[in-house]
Amino acid sequence: MRLDELARRLEIAADGLAHMRSELASEDPLKPPGRGPAQELITMVNSAWAQRQTNLASLTSEVTELADGVRLAAERYAATDGSHQWMP
Repeated sequence: MRLDELARRLEIAADGLAHMRSELASEDPLKPPGRGPAQELITMVNSAWAQRQTNLASLTSEVTELADGVRLAAERYAATDGSHQWMP
């Protein structure tokens, strides 16, 4: 697989993650039915859900940065590849 192909696949993955995050963000948090253990449990679930959203945002950002880095490496490689040709 060439670097530009890898960069494109990473871009597609980042787009998929961003779409997934957008869909998950549209979900409303759970509302506690009352007090006591149920409220504590729902608070914990909502907190875990928020943390998952944060982690997904971070992963999306990192995959996007990786795609950018791979694309830049592909461009630099292509630019220097022609200048390193063997001369008899």
